[in-house]
Amino acid sequence: MKEKKDLLGKRFGRLLVIGDSDRHGYVVCKCDCGRTLDVNRQYLLRKSPAQSCGCLRREAGKTNEHSVANREKLYETMRRYGTNIGRLKNGGLNANNRTGHTGVWYDERRGVWHAYIGFRRKLHHLGVYKTYGEAVSARENAEREFYAPVLEEWGVDTGRAVRS
Repeated sequence: MKEKKDLLGKRFGRLLVIGDSDRHGYVVCKCDCGRTLDVNRQYLLRKSPAQSCGCLRREAGKTNEHSVANREKLYETMRRYGTNIGRLKNGGLNANNRTGHTGVWYDERRGVWHAYIGFRRKLHHLGVYKTYGEAVSARENAEREFYAPVLEEWGVDTGRAVRS
């Protein structure tokens, strides 16, 4: 059986271990903000241990008013357009993409390329093409048609976000 590490009196960020909890595998901690809580021992013994009762995260949210305002604007835009602005803005490839371009895939059985785009919770099929270049071109045209107005409203340089 593993020996229990004595954590009494040890500090982890803002948390000070003040005793054992009635709950198995937990200790009682007092946070610098004054809150007392039960914390799983494993959360304190891992490489990046727990740092507070949650007050650090709450404080970070309160002090960064700019990010809160941006988040509210983002959610409002997402509700209005029914699409994820962050995904449009970043425009990166998913890890499982095998063609090198978002929204383009090869149909091996038929030997053709398909292009599609997702917008407003719908998948729009853009067509079937004989070459990869034609499919990519169709996808990029659709990005300009669908995404550019939303990104312009959000204040993103569409030349950078939407491939040209």
